[in-house]
Amino acid sequence: MLFNLSNSSIIFRSGLLLVLFMGLVLAGCGDEPSDRVSETDKESVREIHQSMNQGISLGNAFIFPKTGNWVVEPEREYFRLMKESGFSTVRIPVQWSAYSQQTSPYSISEPFMERLAEAVDRILSKEMNVILVFSEYSLLSTHPQREKERFLALWDQVSERFKGYPNELQFEIYHRPTGELSSEKWNSLQKEAITVIREANPQRILIAGPVYKNNRAIFDELILPQNDAHILVGINYYQPFMFTHQGANWLQAPADEWLGTEWRGTEAEIEEINHFFQEVSTWAGMNNRRVVLTEFGSFFLAPNTSRSAWAHTVRTKAEEYEISWVYFDFGSGFGLYNWHIDRWNRPVLEALLPESPVLLENVSD
Repeated sequence: MLFNLSNSSIIFRSGLLLVLFMGLVLAGCGDEPSDRVSETDKESVREIHQSMNQGISLGNAFIFPKTGNWVVEPEREYFRLMKESGFSTVRIPVQWSAYSQQTSPYSISEPFMERLAEAVDRILSKEMNVILVFSEYSLLSTHPQREKERFLALWDQVSERFKGYPNELQFEIYHRPTGELSSEKWNSLQKEAITVIREANPQRILIAGPVYKNNRAIFDELILPQNDAHILVGINYYQPFMFTHQGANWLQAPADEWLGTEWRGTEAEIEEINHFFQEVSTWAGMNNRRVVLTEFGSFFLAPNTSRSAWAHTVRTKAEEYEISWVYFDFGSGFGLYNWHIDRWNRPVLEALLPESPVLLENVSD
């Protein structure tokens, strides 16, 4: 096993979503063969991947617009709470496109970048990992060729800004390639993004994956450098969707009609989760890639007993198959922490971190 299991992250907004499996295959890109990857590199990646287990996403803190009850401000106190509760990684979705110029040179707002860097610094100072995620860039999906230059320019700035940071900082290239981004287009664009990032960050851990389609076979279409061991596989799990997204008011689907849907932990329900992770693990072993469950969670309107039972099963199955996990999320609609009253959701927290010191305190149900 990869982990010491003493302690036991942008939501896909489509009513048709079942499961997103993001993966990598070692297919040809004109790169060096995989056997050129050194044992030292492999061990370094193994250690970082292991340390990324037990993560939580800081959803909506760096997403535009900054209005509404769903917005979470990146308060210093929250990072302390995450650390003290037992989380080892904070995943931060960032909508850089909303805080940058729309024309060349596509400069990112310096006050915004400073605010983000301050959050990263504070998390790292608490000896936690940080995953910065390029998120919520809808124009890239609808007009990929037009937005290509801007996407790469934004990554160039981010890569340069954080180039001196330790290995505990990781980059997730893009969380949601959809729409007009076919596999062919995304393979090409993602490869260029990796090249841009590698200029300033030659060995930083990256999380990458294929275009989203409601089809697990899509990972077979992905092409990435074979000789870059510092690229991990990212997957999401939100199944069954009518349970995890019941009452989600942004969906076009009738999510209110799903209210009251329970997850009872039946043999069939557990086997469905087990089968998913078993397939992921088998693929990862065949392709010599390590996996991160970058998002899993359930909307706050789902029955809390079901939420905790589901979270426990997904978490334990991920660990059983040596997959690092990041729960979505800290304090938004899928949140684990109610920042309006400053209380953890105790049953769900216990499902994720059964030995968390916070459980010894007075925590809200």
